[in-house]
Amino acid sequence: MLLLVGASTVNAQYNSLGLYNPHFTFNKAEFIPSKLGVNQSKVEFRIIPNGYVYGANSLLSIQTVMYPTTSGIDKAVDNADGHSLFGAGVEIPGVAISYKLGKTKELMTFALTNKTRALGNVLLDDQLLKLAWNGNKQFEGETIKLNKFGASSIAATEIGLGWAMPLKVGALKMRVGANLKYLLAFAGGYVPQSEVLMETATDGRYISFQNLNYQANVALLDDANTFTGNGFAMDLSTTLHFGKEMNASVAVLDIGALTFDKNTYSYTGAGDVNIEGVVIDNIFEDNTFQIDSAILEGFHSENDSGKTFSMGMPSRLVVHLEKNILNGDEVKHGIYLTYIQGFNNIAGTTTRPYFATGYSYSLKKILNVGPTVNYGGYGGFGLGMFLSAKVGPLRIGAGTNAGLSYLIFPSVTKSVDISFMTTWVIGAKKEKAEVPSIE
Repeated sequence: MLLLVGASTVNAQYNSLGLYNPHFTFNKAEFIPSKLGVNQSKVEFRIIPNGYVYGANSLLSIQTVMYPTTSGIDKAVDNADGHSLFGAGVEIPGVAISYKLGKTKELMTFALTNKTRALGNVLLDDQLLKLAWNGNKQFEGETIKLNKFGASSIAATEIGLGWAMPLKVGALKMRVGANLKYLLAFAGGYVPQSEVLMETATDGRYISFQNLNYQANVALLDDANTFTGNGFAMDLSTTLHFGKEMNASVAVLDIGALTFDKNTYSYTGAGDVNIEGVVIDNIFEDNTFQIDSAILEGFHSENDSGKTFSMGMPSRLVVHLEKNILNGDEVKHGIYLTYIQGFNNIAGTTTRPYFATGYSYSLKKILNVGPTVNYGGYGGFGLGMFLSAKVGPLRIGAGTNAGLSYLIFPSVTKSVDISFMTTWVIGAKKEKAEVPSIE
């Protein structure tokens, strides 16, 4: 069943753990480039690939996905209102290195990073879900709009050149940062959002799809070419410091696009479709339809291979507030609030707002631990935690944004995820920092 297959492959959305765990500045800089270099290390590098597996759906709870029942799916579909989102992804941050310029005070920090992403999402109008699950007879005598259908996928690796530097404007201390990324795509797909009007006769035995208009573009893995497309993207951010203990950041991420020009296939269709003599109860169970006639009016379709197409990146706005509680010059406690707003529904983000909060406790900078709570995006409510340790120059940790909520509230939680992070720090500077280190 499509609903269950789609839901069972999805599991949260943004790895905000990187923002809340002070051991990992590379992960923090992925969300806020101006946070690059905020610790006291001269050189920081990552040689062990990190990982984050995530996803979510806004329709079915994890319990319903794992133990599906007709009544459970009936309830979810009947209560659907607006549109449903399905998303999944794997992010693998690879080799990275940063270097801080300046003998006694930081002038600027540069970084060269790599990350590979495989992301996918589907947006379905809830009327379309109800049609698929309960059939067309429920809409007899009505004309309904089946809109907001779309899908996208990205599989790409990126090379990033980032920088951040401190600035002082009068009494205001701040940091600015940016990350320019060159992307090489292995594969991708894009179905722009489309809509169609559906009319069902009073007896339910006549269906008319009006203004059916769709377009689908895919670039498949190619044996002859390692990459099927490329593109550029940029991240920009600013951090303002209010004393030693509080700061606020604003970032805009993934401003850019991918263009696919190898092993591409495009499918388009437009027109009206009128079907007589059919009643559909459930498209997942009815394998044969008795149709008296199907009339295509002004309908045409086109398939084209080798056609270049482009798709935007998952652009989003990040607003982040951070409150540090000090023990001397050491950050003992951290309190965080984050808001993320996607600008589109491209794989990796959504226009549904995402709110998260977290707390970190640092035991002499050796052990960091804390809980997180988030709401919005693909999956709604999530409760998680993170834990990391410093072993000499190595920092290693793991966490989840939604794993605890799945264990505690399986009947309402609609997302699960897990992350693994490492970094190496060498050459820690000895001078007192103007802004406390969060190493």
